[in-house]
Amino acid sequence: CGQCLKAPSVFECGWCIESRKCLLRQHCPSAEQNWMHHGRHNVRCSHPRITKIDPLTGPREGGTRVTIEGENLGLQVKEISHIQVAGVRCNPVPLLYISAERIVCDMAEALLPHSPGGPVELCIGVCSAEYRTLSTQTYSFVSPSFTRIRPLKGPVSGGTRLTVVGRHMDSGSGVSVYIHKEECLFVK
Repeated sequence: CGQCLKAPSVFECGWCIESRKCLLRQHCPSAEQNWMHHGRHNVRCSHPRITKIDPLTGPREGGTRVTIEGENLGLQVKEISHIQVAGVRCNPVPLLYISAERIVCDMAEALLPHSPGGPVELCIGVCSAEYRTLSTQTYSFVSPSFTRIRPLKGPVSGGTRLTVVGRHMDSGSGVSVYIHKEECLFVK
């Protein structure tokens, strides 16, 4: 439905609700009630579906940028009325939104100290059953920590490549490394 309705209007496509197909008006039975198209007010595809979330882990402090991909994820970013990732609010980033296919949002802080992981829940327009979806993938809160740094010394002038080893080092959506308040260029 979403892919059909976002097609350029020159194709004159519309979503035929009864047959659940993208059709020209004349091929949709009872088109007056059944055919959704660009010119109709409050056009919204039902049955949103999440196919992928990335990343699947992040810190409780928030700030992780989560990408949600799927089908029927609204035709405009303003249609997204509710997004929670593992029970935590996630705020849509309008510039990264792709109509019907992709929502990118920034995680708020998880207020519970031991927040369990969970699915992504989102609603398009209203949060009724036909406009609400849950992801099959789950998101987990983790705390990155490091156990070892090599080498332990280097020249004051810089340029030493450091290797940092630890747990959950790939969580979240961005990496920043600081050594004594100085930012270290992250390589990989």
